[in-house]
Amino acid sequence: MLLRIHAAQVDQSERKQVETYISTKYQEMHKATLSHFSSTLFVGEFQHQTQVAIGIEPLKSHQAFLEQYLVQPIEQTLTKMIQRDVAREKIIEIGNLASQNMEYAKMMVAFLVFYLTLAEVEWAVCTGTIAVRYVLQQMGLHFHVLEKANPEVLGEAQKQWGNYYQQKPLVLAINVADALTVTQQHYDFKVNHSAISG
Repeated sequence: MLLRIHAAQVDQSERKQVETYISTKYQEMHKATLSHFSSTLFVGEFQHQTQVAIGIEPLKSHQAFLEQYLVQPIEQTLTKMIQRDVAREKIIEIGNLASQNMEYAKMMVAFLVFYLTLAEVEWAVCTGTIAVRYVLQQMGLHFHVLEKANPEVLGEAQKQWGNYYQQKPLVLAINVADALTVTQQHYDFKVNHSAISG
């Protein structure tokens, strides 16, 4: 199966459609009302139908949404964990994952591993629910658990997340180089066609 993937930037006409796809999935899954989307969204299509979407946020000049759950900035948290300096500009936050099924979710994650490798990103961080962690485990991708995602830090805003926090989300970190070693054994990324198969 070949999944074709392309980016939907903030200023592109398709962007609203992708945001609607994501928000609809979150409403169906978690009764959540999304008000925040990553600056870059990727959409995966099979037979011209949207099957999966995901977002990334470079952290060089942005605060990660998940940093609300941490007592230190993400680069300091990672530096402390691995006992080696981690530059903030080498970290990407992943969010907004919405998919028709687990197989498409796995293919999109695999695409991101290749994409982030080419972008020379060292660490991907995300807030991973039970379902997200299961996808990563099924792919054989190792992740570090940095913290529990405590909804109390959101104050009144936690209400818009419906039952999302019942899915026991954790703040996760994935080393991109380690993830590539595993991913390239099972997936084939076609750079020229922005497509992935597996």
